[in-house]
Amino acid sequence: MARPHNCNGGPRTPGGKARSLANLNKGGSHNYIHGIYSKNFREEWTKEEQAFYDDTYKYYTDNYELEPMDEIHLDRFLVNSIKAMRVDSVGMKYATNLKVSMVDFEGKAIRLAETLGLNRKYRKSRDNSDNPSGVDLTVLFDGMDSK
Repeated sequence: MARPHNCNGGPRTPGGKARSLANLNKGGSHNYIHGIYSKNFREEWTKEEQAFYDDTYKYYTDNYELEPMDEIHLDRFLVNSIKAMRVDSVGMKYATNLKVSMVDFEGKAIRLAETLGLNRKYRKSRDNSDNPSGVDLTVLFDGMDSK
């Protein structure tokens, strides 16, 4: 039995290839579903996405003492948050058809938020760090010299 020439699937005839190419270029532009894998992702942000990025970045740089590495993490956190919001905006039917590895922008954003200490868990633990413990450690060692 002969092996097919196109082992990756897809159109094999010149007519099929032409139809496939025409589908890619309908309307003279690409038919992005969400654009999160686009080479020019940042340049294609909506006004709302750009405002979210700028406002949030400014808030954290104004209110926290960020090191250069923190600023890199903050940038990646915001970019991954925008990607997660774009996937969410497309709808659940689309999101459930993606591989898990391709929709992990939300997970990346959460991990970056934890790295930066931007999450509620960190803020609460930081708020409790000044609380007196009320534990007298000398009680543990009382009577050790008597033996």
